[in-house]
Amino acid sequence: MLHPLKTLTYLLIAGWAVVTVPSSGAESPTVLKHVLPPSCPPGKLLPSVVESLQPSRRKRASEDCPPDKTITVETLKDQLMPIYYTPDELGACLKGQFLLDNLPLVTAQAYTDLQMFKLKQNLDREFPEGYTDEVLANLGVLLEVMSEDDIKKWNIASPNTLGALLSTEPTDDVASLIIQQYVHRGNPLNAAALNAIGPSYICILNLDQLNMINEQAIKMATPLELSRCSQATVDKLYPKAKQAFSDRHNAFPEFYNLMKPYLRGAPAEDLKALSKSPVNMDIETFLGLKNDVLMKLTPSEVKGLLGRNAEALKEHQSEFPIRDWIHKQKQEELEILGIQGGIPDGYITLARAPNRKKRRAVLAFRQV
Repeated sequence: MLHPLKTLTYLLIAGWAVVTVPSSGAESPTVLKHVLPPSCPPGKLLPSVVESLQPSRRKRASEDCPPDKTITVETLKDQLMPIYYTPDELGACLKGQFLLDNLPLVTAQAYTDLQMFKLKQNLDREFPEGYTDEVLANLGVLLEVMSEDDIKKWNIASPNTLGALLSTEPTDDVASLIIQQYVHRGNPLNAAALNAIGPSYICILNLDQLNMINEQAIKMATPLELSRCSQATVDKLYPKAKQAFSDRHNAFPEFYNLMKPYLRGAPAEDLKALSKSPVNMDIETFLGLKNDVLMKLTPSEVKGLLGRNAEALKEHQSEFPIRDWIHKQKQEELEILGIQGGIPDGYITLARAPNRKKRRAVLAFRQV
């Protein structure tokens, strides 16, 4: 049998509340009432319930905490705590040193925006010049009500704090401000910082920030996930990664696996060299190579890169840019891949000179 408090919690999360319905009888029956609008997103369920259960007529704000609303550590451990307090009551009862001492417990709760603004005001009174690193590390859900001006006053002093702030999954714009403030305070983008930034935000780093990343940071950090990054970002990181893992360039497949996230930025000469080693590149990585680089590879080099995965190329031979690459190759050389569609034996290709009125074309002539 479920504990009564747990049962109530489940009902609240589902969008139901226990309410008392007035009646003419001696007692007013207690019923369940659905208090959430159908369009309420899952991530806002509990805050929406909290708001729906707040008194519709707010009492006049007071700086003094009502005697029956005193908050203790045990109160903070109650997952339903926000329901018991209006924003004004929460602001009056949760402040000062008690708020600071118990900030991790406080920010683990789900609040309405008005409640969070009240708590933010209390923190602002304690730190008018900007929050300390310790406060920032435990800011939690309150990050949602912080402005750009607030963030610009923060002293983010460690990768751990940077990671704690980004772990709340802010928007890219907010995350970018946080990272910029971390860097602005003179902190390096070392391995610990890259791990804190993680796959969610590595792609939003700007050019100056990318320039701050050195080879040692890449070598020591958790492998980066760059699939969502712009080509410019990958191009910037590729030479750094190549240098970082240069001591492993003869170790296969280890070197390939280390370089795999960065290969979208590899030049043709590096891929040609890589094709001489048993890398067995997966087709997804191959298709992610830069188009102009792909066009410079020969069928033998493509075969060397793909290895046992070469058969998968046939499934993409009608797609760009593989189709265009095939049309530029001699058919006899494509035989190594078992692919048709190249230039027949005995033909040569000539590039027609650009014309203002005609598109560039490639002509094939039979040699006689």
